Formats: sequence, structure tokens, C-alpha cells
Amino acid sequence: MSTGFFKRNERVVMTLLLLLIAPTFAFTGLLTWWLGNTAAQAYYEINGETVSRDKFVETRDELSKSIWLGRVRRFGVFRARSDRYRQALVPDVLKQLVFEDEIARLGIEPSDQAKTEAVREAVLDITTWYRVMELSGWTGTYLERAPDFNSMRPIARVDMATYTEALKSPNFSIMMSKKEFEETIIHRLRIDELVRSVVNAAVVTEKEIFDEYSTQNERRVLDLIQVPIEIYMEEARELVTPDDIEATYNENPQRFVLQNRLSVEVARVDRAALQRMIPYEPSAEEVEARYEKDKDTLWRVRRPVNYVAPEETTPEDDYRPLIDVFDAVVRAVTRDQAAVEEARLLKDALDQLNAMRDLGESVPMEQAFPEGLEYIQIRQIDPFLQREVSLLDNEVKNPAAYATFFQQERAIAGSVKPGDLYNLIAENSQGRFIIRVIEMLPERTMTFDEAIEDALKVAEETQAKKLMVEGIEVSLQRVRDEEVTLEEVAQDLNLTIHPMEPMSRNQSFNLKIDNRVIDLAAREAVIADAFMIEEKGEVVGPVISDTAVSGYIIRLKGIEPPDMELFDALRTGTENRLLLSKQRALLDAYELDRMAAADIKVYQDEGPAVPRADLIQNAEQDPEGTGSP
Repeated sequence: MSTGFFKRNERVVMTLLLLLIAPTFAFTGLLTWWLGNTAAQAYYEINGETVSRDKFVETRDELSKSIWLGRVRRFGVFRARSDRYRQALVPDVLKQLVFEDEIARLGIEPSDQAKTEAVREAVLDITTWYRVMELSGWTGTYLERAPDFNSMRPIARVDMATYTEALKSPNFSIMMSKKEFEETIIHRLRIDELVRSVVNAAVVTEKEIFDEYSTQNERRVLDLIQVPIEIYMEEARELVTPDDIEATYNENPQRFVLQNRLSVEVARVDRAALQRMIPYEPSAEEVEARYEKDKDTLWRVRRPVNYVAPEETTPEDDYRPLIDVFDAVVRAVTRDQAAVEEARLLKDALDQLNAMRDLGESVPMEQAFPEGLEYIQIRQIDPFLQREVSLLDNEVKNPAAYATFFQQERAIAGSVKPGDLYNLIAENSQGRFIIRVIEMLPERTMTFDEAIEDALKVAEETQAKKLMVEGIEVSLQRVRDEEVTLEEVAQDLNLTIHPMEPMSRNQSFNLKIDNRVIDLAAREAVIADAFMIEEKGEVVGPVISDTAVSGYIIRLKGIEPPDMELFDALRTGTENRLLLSKQRALLDAYELDRMAAADIKVYQDEGPAVPRADLIQNAEQDPEGTGSP
């Protein structure tokens, strides 16, 4: 009976069940959504308290803005146009959050006087930069404008009108209200106060200053032998195989780079043909004027040093008469007229090509000149590297003009486009010409076939260095075993032992061979190894830097004490260097301690927070990455 009832009223029963169950499902869904949303908002846990994504992003933006503003104060408009909200990385933000907790715990709050002074200094920085750039018309580079800033900043005074204008100027790109600007400065001041409370514990004693000075200025007296790699190149070439070349390339293909190559077309005027096809007969007045202009430099009669002019001589006798140089003067006037016509033709053509480019159109260069001019030459130049400019034909050579395209492309890849024009009429001793880009080929890694010559050279140099190391080590071991002397080793290799002047760690410029300072990379390597030698007469080598084409054998002849006459002059610098080093060590230790004590945990997609240190230890890189979340 009951079964029949349910069958007859199935729809009614199902409706009643849904009415009873639906609220339960709805509540469960709301609960799940709330829990999930709460977990998603909990981004980090620091000092046992959760940090939401919104809080993290807010801190990141504030820190980025503070970093950005600090760079604007130092570099002016040259940093103002960078992205102010992408300066801070994840570790920076976490450290900021930990430090803010420390500031709150310690109750650090700068005095009103400190706040006022910090804001004043910041205002003087940006207003000085604003004045510098305004006076220069907002042109120039940092290196060009920094001296102006450095000279104006010490005498700067607060000008509220300039302050207001600097903050809102689109040229400066700060675009902040005074309230936001000053709050950013004060927020940074709190962090500075915390840092100052930590680093003020650093103290440098007199003994430490003296010991540091002695260590840095103790002098070594050396003998140096330069071993050119060429000695081993012939043997190295015989040992290098095709497999070695391929292995050299495959080891690091990125080292074999095909630099940017520029292909251009050039329009120039054949001056000789121009003069032939457009005959010009100068007037007598033009000839006389040109003669008068040039006669002091070209037509003065050269006399002996002790020449005494006769009494009847006139000033005009010191010059060759016009009749004698008439043809040369006419040719000079004709050349000048041809140069004027050449400049006019090229300027009109350049203006026309620029106008067409601005309209987005490209026309053959021939169409920029009047028809039928046989003295107009259009040439296409195959792609060339910047260092190959000197190999171009003299008629189209102008390194400065071509350099503008290469520099632009290096600054912004892909910015040099087909049809781009050199904005001036290029000129050299052969004449003038217009340059238009056909193509700027991008920098790229060479293929093996393209790099085979360079790879062969690297493989041969690598093999030669191996041979050098093996040979020199054997020879020096015999010197240490007293089987031979260093002089005999040098004689066998046809090398010279060069005595060096006494030098400290900071005087590598004294490493000279044949009165020429050796290259920087080699100097650094030689000095580093030389100051590791403690026994007089000890030899080490060969010392080879990655980029050097020579190795070096070092013999320690003696150790001299530092020049104590310089101690007083260098004392302050030595003390400051030690103090900064200690302050950095204290701050690093403090940061490490506070970050560990904060017990930072990371909330991942699901589940409880996981210690960040564990994630870093188990991952190849920072779990959050190095960019913004």
C-alpha cells in the first residue's frame, strides 16, 4: 500500500525532499566558499600572524615606491621614468614586513625634527634636479647633467613653487602629491632609524685600523716572467681535432655572437661629373674676391728666414700676382659653386625622403632627385659590422654616421627599421652623401658553420694554455727541487725576467713590462697570487686570466713594510672602510636573526602554511620566484 502511494505521488515526494535538503546544500556551499576564500587571502604567515595578499601587495607597492623615489633623488629624471611599482622583489617585501613588525615592537618613531629634516633634504634633491633639467631644456644624459647637480645641490634652498612644479611636471614624471611624497620619505625614515639602531653598535679600534692599513699597504718585490701563448700555439694547432672544435662550440654557443649588421643605400653626387656637366664661368669680381680671400694662405711668396726686402719693394710683392694663379683661383670658385649645388641637391632629397617616411611611404632614392642627373650615384652596401666601417670605400665612409644606427639598435633592439634615414647629410673628404637603412640584422648566436673559425681559434688557445700550464708547472717544480734556476728556465724559453717596483695590493699599475702596464685582468690575477706568497724566493705560475694572451711566472724577491708616512693621510679612509664592513656584517646578522625568528610560512594552493625555509631548501629556486607575486 505504501509503495503504491509513493509511486502515485512520486513528484510530490521529490519536491518535498528537495525543499528539505536544499538549505543544507546551500549552507555547505557557503561554508566551503568562505573557508576557501579565507585560505586564498592568507598569503604568508609572519611572527604567527597571517599576511593577506592585499597586505603583501600594498607593502610591495610602498617599498617599490620608496626604492624608486630614492633612485630619483640620486639620478633625477634619468630614473624617474622607470616603473615605480616594480622595484621590490619578494625577499625584499618579506624583509620589509619583518622590519615593520620590529619597528612596532620597539616603538621606533622618528622625532618631528628628524622628519622635517628628512623631507627637507628630499625636497632639495628633487628641486635641484628639476632646476638642472629645466635649464638644459630637458636634454642630455646623466653623465652630462650630474656635474651641474653636484655644483647646485650644496647651495640649494627650499622653494615651494619649484617643489610643487617638480612633483607635477610631466617632464620629471614624479606625479605625486606633496602628502604622498612626504609620507613615502617618512615611512623610509622609520626603516632607517631601525637600521641605524643596529649599525651604531659597530666600533673600530686603533689596532684594527693599523692592522688593516698594514695588510693593504704591505709591499711585495717581485720578479715577473711573461710567457706568451704564441710559444705553444704551433703545437696546439697540431693537437686540435674537429671534435675539439665542435666541443668548444657546444660548451657555450652563446659566446659566439654574430653582432648587429647594417645594410644601407647611399646617395651621393659625383663632384667631378657635376662640374663637367654644369659649366660655370665666374665673374671677374668673384675671381678677385676669392684671390683676396686666399692670398695670405695660398699665394704668399715664401722667403728665406733672413731675407731682406729691397727698398723699392711694396706689400703686394709678397704675393704671387693674380695673373700667375688665375686658373687655380677659377678652379677654386668653380669647386665652391659645385659644392653649393651638391649641398642643395642632397638637402632637397633628404627633406623629400623624410617627408615620405613620415607619411608611411617608401620610394626609391632615385625619385628624390630630379630626373636625368647622371652625376647622382645610388649605391647599396652589403651588411657590415660596426668594426668593419673602416673597410668601406672612402666615398661612403663616415664612422660617426653609421655609429648612430648601431648605438640605437644596441640601446633598443629592433628600433632601427628599414627606411630610417641618417638625420644629417653625411660628409667626408670625398664629398657628401645621404644614408638610408635597408636592414639592420639582429644580434644572434652563430650557427656552428658560422662560428667554426672563431671556435677553432678558441680551441687552439685553450689547448695552448693547457700546454703552457703543463710545461711551466714541470719547470717550476724543478726550480723548487733546486735542479735548475729560474734564470735557466727563462733562458730555455727565450724569455726575460723583469724586476718589478715594490707594490702594494692597490698598486697593480706598477706591473710593467717594457714600460707598458700589463692588461687589467692579468694584473688582478698576478697581484692576488703574489700576496699569497709568504717565503722569499718562492715561485708560482703560470698565472693565467680567462681573457689573457699570456701567462706569468712570479718570484717573490722580498716583502717590504708599508709606508708609514702615508698612514695619517689614509687613516680616515681605512677607518671608514672597516666601519662600513662591520656595519654591513652587523646588519646582515640582524636581518638573518630576525628573518629566522619571524618563522615565515607560505600558504600554497591547499593545506596549511609551510615553512618558507623548507620550500627553499627543497626547491632549485625561491618558491615565490624573484618577481612580483
